[in-house]
Amino acid sequence: MKLIRIVLVLSLLVIFVACKKSDDSSSTTTSSSSSVTDSSMVTAMPSNLSVSSSTESGSSVSSRYEGRSFATEINDDNDPKKHKDKVARLKAVLNSTDIGQCHKAIPKKMKGGSSKYVSCYGPDLAYVVHPNYDASNDPLNQGDNGTLPTGDLGIWTAYNNNTTQEACSVGQMNLLMDKVGRKVDLAMGITAMMICAAKNDGLSRPTVDGGALDVTASVAKTQLSKRGSMSISSATLERTTVASNSKIKYTSKLTGSFTYNSTQQNFIIKFQHIPDNDSTSSAATGEGLIQMWQDGVSATDMNCGSDAYDVVTSVAYKNTSDNVSFRAIKAKFENSMTKTEFFGSDGEVRGTSSADNSSAGWCADFNVIRANIDSSGFGKIGYAWQAGKSDGYTRTFNIKTVSNSSDNQTGDAYFGFNPHPDNGSYRSTNIDRMICNWAGPGNSKTGVAKVQRQQLSYDSTANVWKSIQDNITFAPTNTCDFDNSSYSTTTFDGSGASITNNLESISNFTTNFGSQPTKPSPTLE
Repeated sequence: MKLIRIVLVLSLLVIFVACKKSDDSSSTTTSSSSSVTDSSMVTAMPSNLSVSSSTESGSSVSSRYEGRSFATEINDDNDPKKHKDKVARLKAVLNSTDIGQCHKAIPKKMKGGSSKYVSCYGPDLAYVVHPNYDASNDPLNQGDNGTLPTGDLGIWTAYNNNTTQEACSVGQMNLLMDKVGRKVDLAMGITAMMICAAKNDGLSRPTVDGGALDVTASVAKTQLSKRGSMSISSATLERTTVASNSKIKYTSKLTGSFTYNSTQQNFIIKFQHIPDNDSTSSAATGEGLIQMWQDGVSATDMNCGSDAYDVVTSVAYKNTSDNVSFRAIKAKFENSMTKTEFFGSDGEVRGTSSADNSSAGWCADFNVIRANIDSSGFGKIGYAWQAGKSDGYTRTFNIKTVSNSSDNQTGDAYFGFNPHPDNGSYRSTNIDRMICNWAGPGNSKTGVAKVQRQQLSYDSTANVWKSIQDNITFAPTNTCDFDNSSYSTTTFDGSGASITNNLESISNFTTNFGSQPTKPSPTLE
């Protein structure tokens, strides 16, 4: 009898621990750990791809996510921001043997923050008696007194945070990368969820050239409702042969919706991935293309008219065991346009605006990122964006980071402008000038052959990238300088002091940064 009691107590303890380990006790889904899982499913997507800022602040927390299975909960308290942490969570979900964990690759926050700029970048600036004002050429009746709008003045002060002394260029780049990265995280996370569900619901990967595998029913067994009341109406996975090189291509297609700010958002994701080797490795190297579009976003952007718009994203990538190269593009399109008008012949988001092509062009918020980064997140990133379809120029950041040793990480951040189309495709991340007077009286887009520069060093105590040298000073004039001896009544932000720019020359930028990050061109057919 005593033995029976001991066994009974132990059994109850096992049951208690099994129930306690899950933070999703309200779910009706059950672990599929007892089912046969097809680990080869994980080759359907790369687990080491992320769109992340190389200068994201904070220490790495990869160890909290790496390699987790159903036996230990995957931590999803917060959405990871660093490259290594995003990759670690993807791997944890793809390797999980619990279908109840599959949803945790999907971001909890569906969209980046609402702020466009950090406070040190592009503030509004009051001016009195602007030196470039010409009364004979004032069609907008601006006058020589007014306020420069936000977003036009580049890096204005050195720090994004006066306490941590995070560099301004770092803060703005992190904000920009989060906006596009969040879209890519969503596409990556939803696809990883589908693969995790198929693997843990007893499905086997589809045969090569044997038609698509319907995964919709398996996806329905996950806990998608915990991610913005998300639902998937269709999910398929297909394996085909690429005729030109005989490699195997995985094509995932998902259609669904989620709720954001009490409004339903419909989306479609198409993910094409060609692993170098069609093995069971969850970090399969290879190349591919992600396409995602959100239909009829319930907001307006007057650059796109008074109706709702579509948000369209593409990522062309090539990854190896120690390097990732990608070009990510995001833009808004008029809701009346269709898939064929979103993407060009290469499958990426079209580069031309509707001002150049009214029948097939983006209308607002064009963003392009080109990056070559190593497995630790160091390397080159170029980020260019254009708010309006008729602006004619992009505002552009280029950042290069280097890990010299475990306690010595350095970098350079550059800001300037680039004309569009500089190469006929609106997809460049180059910088060729600094425009100091973008929107003031008598403004000229000719600019000067200079750029802003912040030299960076990583502070491992504060976990932030600081600037150790700043070449950011300029006057908001066409020459980037101001001499008060000729304009004694002129003031900028209440000051009438002379300003001599200390900007970096274009030639030094070209030499120090080197060539722009290469863009991969995956062979999909």
